[in-house]
Amino acid sequence: MKNILFVCVHNSGRSQIAEAAFNHFAQNRNMELVALSAGTNPAQRLNTNVIESIAEIGIQTSGLAPKQLTNDMVEQSEIVITLGCNVDSNQCPSLNIREVIDWGLPDPSGMGMDATRNVRDKIIQLVECLLASLNHK
Repeated sequence: MKNILFVCVHNSGRSQIAEAAFNHFAQNRNMELVALSAGTNPAQRLNTNVIESIAEIGIQTSGLAPKQLTNDMVEQSEIVITLGCNVDSNQCPSLNIREVIDWGLPDPSGMGMDATRNVRDKIIQLVECLLASLNHK
């Protein structure tokens, strides 16, 4: 089974959307893939707009919670994707121990629901592209 790791600073928004969407779509396609998300400085709870935006498109949100990034998570993952390093490099998780893909998305924290949905939809597109590329390997 391939492990995918999505990382952002607080693990309360973008990386949670990516984890939930990836696992949802991979399971629906019977792909032997699993995603996890984590943050370098995890929040106490998920962004409520993020939870609502995921749920409104039929993706399960139970079990999602901010998690602390560990070296084991990175080492056990075949692909590590950060969400926003190109947007805010000062807050970017430092993962210099391996090659990392960055999706360069804005943090939905403090954004309204429409902006959160836009971030969610972009993450969904990127997850779908990632799954398609993994399905052809």
